[in-house]
Amino acid sequence: MPIDFISLGNIIFKNKDKYKFITDNDKEKNFFILNRKFAYKDIKKAQFFNNKNLDRSSSLDVWFAIFGNTTNIPGWYWKTKAKKSIKVKPKFKKDEIDDLMERYNINERDIDFLILYYEDELKKTIKQLKKFQKK
Repeated sequence: MPIDFISLGNIIFKNKDKYKFITDNDKEKNFFILNRKFAYKDIKKAQFFNNKNLDRSSSLDVWFAIFGNTTNIPGWYWKTKAKKSIKVKPKFKKDEIDDLMERYNINERDIDFLILYYEDELKKTIKQLKKFQKK
């Protein structure tokens, strides 16, 4: 019966006595995902083992030896990559907004409203104001 990476991970960390029954074929099939997970602990070793010329089952044996003292699954094992925060570029420059607020005696709430409902008109107005400032 083939073994999946979750079961193999449990064997590597908790049920170490069952590791001797894992076939080389099962080790090779699950190597990629386990090596990627072990990279959270030691990226340099994971990159080294990822070499196409190395034996995958032997590499997993080395990982098993590295985690020989563990008795439970570490917290980092099930960690997922943190999502990159999306930086939102402001639609208008601060000095443009400040100029509008001063010229038309409006507040930030009014600016937010204009940006939300009248963005194109606001862009045109700012463009016209810039032309007048240059002259």
